[in-house]
Amino acid sequence: MAKVYSLFIHGDVIAWQDSSAEDWGGVNLRGVTRQIQDAKDSGADTLDVHIHSNGGDVNEGFAIHDALINSGLSINTIVDGNCFSIATVIFLAGSKRSVSKNAQLMIHNPWGFTGGTADDIEKYADTVRDAENKNLDFYVLKTGSDRDSLKAMMDEETYIKADSAVELKFATDILEPVMAKAKAILNLKEINSKQMSTIAEDIKNGFNEIKNLFKSIGQPIKNAMVKTEGGDELEIDMAGEKVAVGDMVTKNGENFTGTATLEDGTVITCEDGKVTAVTEAQASDDTKKTVEDLKAQLVAKDEEIANLTASITDIKTELGTITNHLKTVKTSYTPPSSTGTFNKGANATDPKEETIEERRAKVEARKKELQTKK
Repeated sequence: MAKVYSLFIHGDVIAWQDSSAEDWGGVNLRGVTRQIQDAKDSGADTLDVHIHSNGGDVNEGFAIHDALINSGLSINTIVDGNCFSIATVIFLAGSKRSVSKNAQLMIHNPWGFTGGTADDIEKYADTVRDAENKNLDFYVLKTGSDRDSLKAMMDEETYIKADSAVELKFATDILEPVMAKAKAILNLKEINSKQMSTIAEDIKNGFNEIKNLFKSIGQPIKNAMVKTEGGDELEIDMAGEKVAVGDMVTKNGENFTGTATLEDGTVITCEDGKVTAVTEAQASDDTKKTVEDLKAQLVAKDEEIANLTASITDIKTELGTITNHLKTVKTSYTPPSSTGTFNKGANATDPKEETIEERRAKVEARKKELQTKK
């Protein structure tokens, strides 16, 4: 499925390559190129180019046309409103060209103004005439319409409605507006009591049907992709955890008929996409022996756990007995009181307190000693 990216040419076509052109209603090659790159980055392979433009610079219009053609993407062009002047050239870049029912195109001869000498004005006139012929040749090439008819329309500056655009082969189709579907509105004043009762009964029955539908549903359908022993893939819509009779089975998108052995050994038989029989996988002798061994080991472990539990119970009982016995034992032990002194050692002597007179004598003796030394 094609991935479509919408590109918008809404505004006048200008030659000024400024990134802010879109902010004030301008369209230039730079902005269109950026949108094309965004489309490629998104992984799109198709561009829907929406056009609502009064035209603008001729050379810029052709440059935008060529950028779209050379983008490598499929191009669809859609006229949302106006497609005037050089915007029609951009419109013709689409392989599919659609116009909305209320849209219109306009073609005319290019125009401009200049100043200068007569020679300057003549040169400019030639330039405008070249642009006129370029546009006309382009229209004839793209639409295949009669050249003289197109030339007359350009001379007259012709507005083209949607149906005429298709006739002239500018457009390939017309987009019809989406019409809202009318809804019947009940006028409660015009409904008598009997009709009201019937409506209420219908609503009640409808709710009951919905309730019964939910009740009939068991477990939610699970879509599972399983492989057979042969490597084929089957898609099974399972109502439970395992495949069961009544489940739907497809292979490569088509209802499966036949017998298949799944990877887990389960054998299913199907008819027209529905499981008609299921044979559970049978365990091998080795598998059975392994299962029996594991069961025996579990029994032995259970016995061991039971014995340990009994031992723990006995130990708890014995500890309780000892604890109770200790609570009843009374002790008469009283720690002896003791007094003593620190032993200062055999050579230790008590320090002798010095009197004030003795201290003064020592000071006087020290003074005399110092005076003698002088």
